[in-house]
Parts: sequence; C-alpha cells; structure tokens
Amino acid sequence: MTYSGQGAAKKSVDKNAHAIIFTSTSPPEKLPGEHGMNKSPLRVIPVRADEKLDSRSRVNLAKPYSIEWNTKVKEIGCLDKSSLTSPLDVS
Repeated sequence: MTYSGQGAAKKSVDKNAHAIIFTSTSPPEKLPGEHGMNKSPLRVIPVRADEKLDSRSRVNLAKPYSIEWNTKVKEIGCLDKSSLTSPLDVS
C-alpha cells in the first residue's frame, strides 16, 4: 500500500505497525512524516526483473491478510532471507 503516495505518513496510519517493502537492491528512504516507523525494511526478490514495488509501498504488519481460495492473485516474489530477522514483531 502506498496510501495515496503518502506511505505511513498518512494521518490515520499507525506508523509503528508498518514497514517499508521494496524490490530494489537497497531500501528507499522514509518519506517525510514517517519518523515513527521502527520496523526493519522488507526486501522482496521479484519473480521477474520487470516486477517492481513503488518506492512508497508499505506493509501493515499488524493486519492479517486472508486470501480466499477463489481470489485471483499475482505472484510478485519472495521475501529475501536477510529480511527474515524478525519482521513480525509488531509490539
């Protein structure tokens, strides 16, 4: 989610529950107003070279995302091993 290009700086967003998610080799900078984000950025290794996440993409780690069996999904990639340190610590 980019929250209309605002990232986690959007007023209604809990910054502490969000992390930057990216497909480039290094994480993008936090946007102005995202100083409360303290989760480590999560790198996704794309399945195809043309798959890219917007640099303002954020993931809400406090929200469960359920996918129904009949929902069409698009494979973007896999979480990089270096991002598996403890991304789910949302306390």
